[in-house]
Amino acid sequence: MVRLAVDKRFVCLGEASRGAHEYYSWRALASRRGINEHGFSWIGVEGA
Repeated sequence: MVRLAVDKRFVCLGEASRGAHEYYSWRALASRRGINEHGFSWIGVEGA
């Protein structure tokens, strides 16, 4: 996912799992990679 987002100005992460642990683990990994490897300074996520 992160590779698809590196050249975009805005990227949002939505979720359809409604609380599944796997989603939160994936979101944390994707966020860390975006910040550490691609210099993301802000990440928007869906929250209820």
